[in-house]
Amino acid sequence: MRAITFFFSLIIAFICCKGQDQGACSNTSIIDKIKKLPESIKDSIQLFKQKKTIVYQVWTDTFNRKNYKVIKQAVEDDFHLSTLQLYYVDQNCNIFKYDTVKDSLFLVNTKQKKMNNNINPIEFSDLFKEGSNIKFTPYDLNKDIPEIKEFKAKLISFESTNPSSDDFDLADLSLLINDMTFINNESYIDSSWLGYFIRKFNISSKKIYALTNLAIKQEDVNAVIILKQNYIVSQVQLKEAEEKSRYVKSLNGKIDTNEYYDPSFSKISEIEIILKKSYSKNHIQDNDGYSNLRKDKNSASEILQKIKSGEHIDVLDNTGDWYLIKSKEGKLGYVHKSRISAE
Repeated sequence: MRAITFFFSLIIAFICCKGQDQGACSNTSIIDKIKKLPESIKDSIQLFKQKKTIVYQVWTDTFNRKNYKVIKQAVEDDFHLSTLQLYYVDQNCNIFKYDTVKDSLFLVNTKQKKMNNNINPIEFSDLFKEGSNIKFTPYDLNKDIPEIKEFKAKLISFESTNPSSDDFDLADLSLLINDMTFINNESYIDSSWLGYFIRKFNISSKKIYALTNLAIKQEDVNAVIILKQNYIVSQVQLKEAEEKSRYVKSLNGKIDTNEYYDPSFSKISEIEIILKKSYSKNHIQDNDGYSNLRKDKNSASEILQKIKSGEHIDVLDNTGDWYLIKSKEGKLGYVHKSRISAE
């Protein structure tokens, strides 16, 4: 732990305004909170490998007619200084992150996890172990059943650590996707738990992308239904389902003994219908009445055309924050995911 602390102290530098060096809302204490954020730690490690450092600049400014202290987190190398993030701090010392796409601020959770030293911490993998058989749902937690009461106690202990989206490892979340393709598979977790964690902890779109592809591959229909409610289906998922469908048809009703797969239990046709229906609803939804189709994946890129709000689009790729889409005129370009809806 000392080595890690020393490691970060070497690679993070501060450029602070004069004054305000004391107290919980001083420049130093605010920057200290920011550098402890998971994304800041991740950036620090990556930049250290590139022989670059993170520096901070502080000034005051207004946003929506309110006064803020602005913390600029930037990367310094031999040639220039480039911005990583902008943070706004109000008079109550609340830290907000600036969203460049939406031109808005959202509150940053800077609370650190706390555990009772007399209690062994509960990990996500302790709740849903490989091979688990959990048929009860989040709505059953108040039932007076030993198995459920034991699970509830673990869940409370786990959630008392105040986990964030970054604390949910993809390998652990994958345990919530049932493998319906495996013959005699006795492991099962009710899919409502997948929805529970996605909604409560705002699981990132990157992880939902991977989980959706896994759910298609393992033919977990209920998981697909839950995931597509938090996700924009693209041709990537349609092709994944089509590929699985071709595999099932190639078996001609025979069991694949190498994969332990019985095509008679296949749900891929049902999944294809769900995905195609969701895909057909993809459209632009923008309060400005239109959204810009851009040449590259950034808001400063060349505008190829304006697409009216409500207009159907073909989403070709849904990885990252900018989706590759095709307009009804046949033009290819990128639209930020926040401007696309299937509802």
